[in-house]
Parts: sequence; C-alpha cells; structure tokens
Amino acid sequence: MLPRPLRDELRAHRAEQARERLAAGPAWVGEHNLVFATEWGQVIDPVNDGQSWRRLLESAGVRKARVHDARHTAATLLLLEETDLRTVMAIMGWTELATAQRYTHAVDELRSRAAARMGSLLWSSAR
Repeated sequence: MLPRPLRDELRAHRAEQARERLAAGPAWVGEHNLVFATEWGQVIDPVNDGQSWRRLLESAGVRKARVHDARHTAATLLLLEETDLRTVMAIMGWTELATAQRYTHAVDELRSRAAARMGSLLWSSAR
C-alpha cells in the first residue's frame, strides 16, 4: 500500500527511466530492474547517494541526517497521523515490538495528545 501521490511519483519516475533507457540505447548496462539507478541503469554508488541526500537536506533547510533516519521519521509521522502501532509495524515490516520502540519516537505532539485525551476521559463528566 502506497499513498496515491507517492504511487503517482513512482510511476512518473518509471516512465522517465524508460525514456533514459531508450536514450542510452546500447550504452544501457543495467539489467537489474532497479527502481532507482544511474542514467545508464547501473546500481547507484552509496557514497554519491549519501552526498546527494545531504545536499537535498541542506537545500531544504533540514538538519543533517542519514538516509536510514528517514525510516524513523516515517514511523513517527505514521504515529502522528494516529496510525495504530500494529499497522505501523506492518507498514514498516517489523515483527518485534522492540524494533518499533527503537524506530518510533514519542515526540511532544504525541505526548500532548495523549495527555489531552486522558484529561478528557477522566474529567469530561466533571465539566
């Protein structure tokens, strides 16, 4: 399951990659059926990928982070959108609660919502 806008972006990316493959002609060396590849169809170099990621974060005004840290952000955003933990675990491919605890973060907004809900639950009849 993918959000519709992400699905649309991936389809557009696939179409662009097909155009690159045609333009490269016999120079296209990738037969790995990769979602993300170089303009010649090869595996992207992890060092170059990391540098591109850091430039992207810098241009967006976002703090430095590893590509892998995006998984932490994704899991926490799912919680912020009130996705239950079992569903978050399924989306992220986790089977152990310990993994979920390591990746998700109880940000202030989640703690504030929990406190407000508990307050409403316990004191709503008194008001």
